[in-house]
Amino acid sequence: MNLPMYNESKHCTACSRCVGRKNDVPIVVHHGIGARYMVITDCVSEEDTDRGVILCSTDIRSSLVDKILQKAGLSPQRVVKTSVVRCRGERETSQEAESACALWIGMELQIHRPLVILCFGNMAAKYLSISSMHTKPGIISTTGRADILYENPCVRRLRSKRKVYGDQNNSLGALVVVAPSLDTIVAEMKREEMQGKIKDVVSSLKACVEATLPEPQLWTRSSAKEGKK
Repeated sequence: MNLPMYNESKHCTACSRCVGRKNDVPIVVHHGIGARYMVITDCVSEEDTDRGVILCSTDIRSSLVDKILQKAGLSPQRVVKTSVVRCRGERETSQEAESACALWIGMELQIHRPLVILCFGNMAAKYLSISSMHTKPGIISTTGRADILYENPCVRRLRSKRKVYGDQNNSLGALVVVAPSLDTIVAEMKREEMQGKIKDVVSSLKACVEATLPEPQLWTRSSAKEGKK
């Protein structure tokens, strides 16, 4: 499915990085509006830029994300994958690029209204207004960003189990699981400490996914009779 905004984002001129750019800005691959789950990274890779897709299939970071999603019980095809900064420059990130790209990711969040977001890196957590006090890998928080707050029944369900940290007011928005940046994970993948952090992320993401599933209904004789009608 193709949305007009993605055709526009390919030729974005919102910041100085558009000058001398050889490739179109990488776009998001998705499978319809209203995805329950979203992945947000800090910045696109050179591979993404060459292929024109955020977290393209040939990027080692993409296969790593897919493995985490699958371990948490999610099909990668059901997840929207996007990035805070989607146009590479001499430096990976800049305040100008962050501000310019915020337009596109903000539109994506409004279109899909995800129930659960897995964000990789501090920039992604910062964009979602997650407190620095709650950016430990595997922590489940709620986005504090006012423009993406909406009714999310999963928040109450996990709060009742005391698994959600951060903003504890009545505002309901996306559940957010914070992970280290993808570049950091790739660089430190073989370290035992990093493997422990990934396990924490998978465990928390799995809890969020389970919270999005329909509540199990108790079987009774009356419900069985109603089913036969």
